[in-house]
Amino acid sequence: HSFYYFNDEIPSEEDFRNTIADYITFEVNMITHGRGYLFGLEDDNSKYYTEQKPDIQRVAEKLEGESDE
Repeated sequence: HSFYYFNDEIPSEEDFRNTIADYITFEVNMITHGRGYLFGLEDDNSKYYTEQKPDIQRVAEKLEGESDE
């Protein structure tokens, strides 16, 4: 099995629906748990969470006083 595995078979309708349902569930969970910013959501609905809780550390962001060492 390769890291870059590619399957060119057309999925069944059930497989396609399950994959889309899983993706939508994941997206909704990320947004409802205040992690929508991971996907670059910049609308007003996603900003309220970080404005209320400025101490939340975002991906690739350091806390004040934190060094690289």
